[in-house]
Amino acid sequence: MKLIMITLTILFSLILTACGSDELSKNKATDIARECESKTNKPAIKTTTFDYGEIRVNTTMNKRFGDKMEKYLKFQDLGLVIIDTLATQKSNFGNKTEVFNIQLTSKAKKLLVGKVKERSGALSAKFKTCEYKFKEISEVQNLPESNNAKVKIVFERLSETPFFEENNEKQNPKEIIKTVPYRKTTDGWKLCD
Repeated sequence: MKLIMITLTILFSLILTACGSDELSKNKATDIARECESKTNKPAIKTTTFDYGEIRVNTTMNKRFGDKMEKYLKFQDLGLVIIDTLATQKSNFGNKTEVFNIQLTSKAKKLLVGKVKERSGALSAKFKTCEYKFKEISEVQNLPESNNAKVKIVFERLSETPFFEENNEKQNPKEIIKTVPYRKTTDGWKLCD
């Protein structure tokens, strides 16, 4: 009888171990995430829209709502733009509009992402503000009935550019947690192919 109980116990533990080995662990999920990141070799980047080219500044509005040229002057100090004054125009109501030509330097052009759009002499484009890279796996929820797992991945913000502003902290927090699906295939767990 003891022999049967010992055999049943060993058999039961082997079955439990075999079933458990198909589950996705934090270590395995981390290895898969790092492998996918190295395959793509492209970090997730965040962008912001920035206007340049022919910029018109209404001096009356500047007095009411703050200096529109402040950010351009800051970027000029950082070596991202070159500012040329073009003209000052007066309206019938006594308002003055100053016209500036804002040109990108090669340093700023390296941060340009996507296409440039033109509107009435002004140019608008997206520029890289920061990037996010894999930090760690915070949670793994195995879903054996569907051969999937929900995995919470923590990404951390790195490589902030001059286009990143402190007021972007809410939109671009230091860490982002994303829930991503891992799927179980005949070749093992997969995140990217």
